[in-house]
Amino acid sequence: IERRPTHLNKIVEDTLEVMQERLRRHRIALKMELSQSLPQADVDPDQMGQVVLNLAINALHAMGNDGTLLIRTARTPVGQGSAAEGREMIELSVTDTGHGIPPEDLDKIFNPFFTTKEVGKGTGLGLTVVHGIVLEHDGQIKVESETQRGTTFRILLPIAAVRS
Repeated sequence: IERRPTHLNKIVEDTLEVMQERLRRHRIALKMELSQSLPQADVDPDQMGQVVLNLAINALHAMGNDGTLLIRTARTPVGQGSAAEGREMIELSVTDTGHGIPPEDLDKIFNPFFTTKEVGKGTGLGLTVVHGIVLEHDGQIKVESETQRGTTFRILLPIAAVRS
């Protein structure tokens, strides 16, 4: 991976632009709440594009037709008990209004080849790839899901060091 100071909002916008037609076809409303005061992230732009794409595709599959995909970026303090406690990080969250992930599956979703999709509809590698990329970037990923309400993936990424 080639990490460098990167504008995460641009990655989000560029990646989702590629998905616009697909979202429209499935009647998925795209909402973006991107912080305009976001510092640059210390990431590999191509890898982060893959993260956004995989999460958006997963959200699309979870919603089928009709729904809302909400992408947010923000600067956020890291909570207690975290290795990065006391530091600020960049948060990228991807929320869908899909069918949600059953509680008994939440601890398995990042496992290779785990899928809730019907046979032939998914490899079970999309979230494994996302998880691996986030960890390679010294980031964190959390998931919150409510059956029949939707799912939110929250990713915390390091802020790029300011070079003087």
